Amino acid sequence: MSNHKRAQKPAAAPPQAEEAPPHENPLLPHAKLRQIYLTMLQCEHWERRTAPSERTMRGLEAVLSTLVIDLLPTDRIGPCSLENELRIVRGFQESARTEQELATTKSAHGSIASPRNTRAKRPSRLLPESAQWGFSTGLALAQKLSGDGGAAVLLSRCPGNGTEGCHQALTFAAANQLPMLYAIWREAGAARASACAAIVRHAHTCGIPVITVDGTDAVGTYRVVQECLQRARNGDGPTLIECVASPGGKTAPSAGPLSQMEHYLTSKRLFTKEWKREQVALLATPRTQPHPSQQRRLRATNS
Repeated sequence: MSNHKRAQKPAAAPPQAEEAPPHENPLLPHAKLRQIYLTMLQCEHWERRTAPSERTMRGLEAVLSTLVIDLLPTDRIGPCSLENELRIVRGFQESARTEQELATTKSAHGSIASPRNTRAKRPSRLLPESAQWGFSTGLALAQKLSGDGGAAVLLSRCPGNGTEGCHQALTFAAANQLPMLYAIWREAGAARASACAAIVRHAHTCGIPVITVDGTDAVGTYRVVQECLQRARNGDGPTLIECVASPGGKTAPSAGPLSQMEHYLTSKRLFTKEWKREQVALLATPRTQPHPSQQRRLRATNS
């Protein structure tokens, strides 16, 4: 019998390594980053179509977009000095979701609906800023009593007519562990900075967590907002976010929130000028809204 050894088969060559895709954070996926940017782009487009005297979103694009982009149907926007802007941006989101569900085609990067037909209005501001905090806190109490797991959101400029009402609202929210997210918009060096500082100090006194963010940084603000909303929905009580505008945020477009987000997306290989031009063209194109009966069916399906 032969003792010859069997010839071993040559080892298979390793597969060619494919080019690694851009790193994607599962907590902040690429689709969400684009969605945030597109919402900010809609804010800019809205401002361009608005009379100069009524343009109130400049510099606020990052905060407005990140506060509403993941609100649930059970979440509520409380009466506040920037309620109008929040509701308009929330209208962008609802319009986009409806159009995406009815559309038959979609670009590879995703598309956005034009805000031209949004039904968001600019309600009149009747309450003093300080009193608005109390009404919003009452809304959070109603949310808690209903047991639907929703949260209430307030976005306010620093009050200029006293902070006593704000302090009372914070004290009540902390004592009752209300599902409330307070957010203050403060421009760097503003005359009302002392009022904001007083509110922050009182929140600390009440045991409410206070987080200061760069209000022009959409990615950083989004992460903080999601953490605070989750805290509220889990029954862990209110949080206060102090959104501080960078000194050049309102005067230098190159340093504004939109430009910063474009730079960030470019570093992730998620942004090109050609793609932006496509999205701007979509915003300028009138869209046909679905029939009201279709909208009702969509809401019933998603509820």
